[in-house]
Amino acid sequence: MADAVGTGVGTVIAFPASFTAAVEGISWSGHSRESIRDTLITDAAGAHTFVAAAMNEMGEITFECQFDPATALPIDDAAASLVINWRGSGTTARWEVDAFCVGYNPSASINDLMRASVTFRVISAIATG
Repeated sequence: MADAVGTGVGTVIAFPASFTAAVEGISWSGHSRESIRDTLITDAAGAHTFVAAAMNEMGEITFECQFDPATALPIDDAAASLVINWRGSGTTARWEVDAFCVGYNPSASINDLMRASVTFRVISAIATG
């Protein structure tokens, strides 16, 4: 059986034409779902019981990319479709969410590429394809 875990090489993003970047890394944090305690005073199980919340917190996606000062900053853009095409070991998965930029942090060092960390707040469920 082939291992579906890949290196991430070839993973790309697409956001409205105002923002393009050479992506070096992707991190998705805060994607979570609350649990709701529904224990009754009459429950005799000896432990609390829980149910899953109906809504998810979709979190934020941060892209580490090469910084190009001539590229338009996405921080002022309205929410739009953000597409991630994941690639690894011969598989491709397409995830699409609605998101808007909440952080853009460029940096530069001597003898190194200029880089930026760009963070988007996800405001929709993941559509796959």
